Amino acid sequence: MIFASANLYNPSLRIGFINIYLSNALILVTGVFFVFHYFLLGSKPLNHTPVELPIMLFFILAITTIRPATIDNQLKRIMAYGIFTTSYFLTVNLIRNKEHIWVLLKGIYFTTLAGSFYTIYTFMMSPFRGKTFRGYGAFINPNTLGHYMVIVLPLLAVYLIYRKKTVLYIGMIPIVLSFLSSISRTAILSLFLSVVFYNLLFKRNYWYFLGLFLFSVAILFVPAVNSRFLSVITLHDTSVLARIAIWKDAIRQFSQSPFYGVGVGNFFGSAVPYDSKIFNNAFNMFMTVLVEMGAVGILIYIYFWAEIFKYVFKMAKNSTDNLFK
Repeated sequence: MIFASANLYNPSLRIGFINIYLSNALILVTGVFFVFHYFLLGSKPLNHTPVELPIMLFFILAITTIRPATIDNQLKRIMAYGIFTTSYFLTVNLIRNKEHIWVLLKGIYFTTLAGSFYTIYTFMMSPFRGKTFRGYGAFINPNTLGHYMVIVLPLLAVYLIYRKKTVLYIGMIPIVLSFLSSISRTAILSLFLSVVFYNLLFKRNYWYFLGLFLFSVAILFVPAVNSRFLSVITLHDTSVLARIAIWKDAIRQFSQSPFYGVGVGNFFGSAVPYDSKIFNNAFNMFMTVLVEMGAVGILIYIYFWAEIFKYVFKMAKNSTDNLFK
C-alpha cells in the first residue's frame, strides 16, 4: 500500500539517485558470492514467491526495449531494474528464518536511530538549499529521506511489536521526528493511508484509528507541513505544476507508441519551472512504465502489485500471528 500510493506522486525506484555506488556495488558483490556459493559449493533450494514471475517478466521486457540509437540513455535505468531484481532474489534467499529477520531489523533500528539525530541536526542547523527547514540527513534531499523512512518505519513497527522493550519505543521518538522533518508529502501521505488501510482491514482497532487521525490533524497544524500540503490542493506549488507539465508530456509520448512504449530510459520531459534540466521520468512510476514500456509493460507492473496484495491478504487470512489478528 505504501509503495502503490507513493508511486502516484514519485517513483518508488529513484532512478535519478542510482549514483549511490557503494550500495549498488554491495548488492552486486553479494549476488556474485551467492551465485558462487549456490552452484559451486552446494546450497539449499532457492526460495520462490508469487512476485517472482512478474519481476522477471518486467526485467526481461525492459531489456528487450534497448535500442542502439538510445542505449546510452537506457543503460542506467536498465541497471536500476537489474539491481532491484537482484535485491529481491538475495532477500528471499538469504533471509530464511525469524532469527535472520531479527538480526536484520535490529541493524535497521540502530542505524536509523543514529541517522535520525543527524537528520534533526540538518533540519535545525543546516537548512536544505540554505533556506528551507526540512531534514535530509545523509540523503541528497528531504524527499529521498522520506522515501527511505516510509519503507523503514513499518519494519521498525514489526520489530517493536515483537520485542516490546520500553527503551526501543523511546528510541522511536527521534526516528519519527526525523521522518516528519522531511515534510515529504508523498511519504507522509503514503504512510498515513497505509496505516489506515492496515487498521481497517486487519486490526479493526478504532480507538487506535481515532488516535492516528487526531495525531495527523495535529501535524497538519505545523506551519511548514500545512503550507506544503495546501499547495497541492491550491496548485500554487512549483513542484506540483512541474508534475502536471511532465504528466502531459507522458500522455503525449504514450500516444505515439502505446503498445510497446518508447523504450526504458527514453522518457523525455520538458524543463520544469523550478529546474532547467530535462527530466527522464514522469515523477509517477505507473506513468513512467506506461510511456517507456507501453501497454505490455504496465500490465506486467499491475500484475506485480496484484500478486503482492493477493499474497498479503492470503497470509493475513491464514495467519494466527498477532500482527494481523
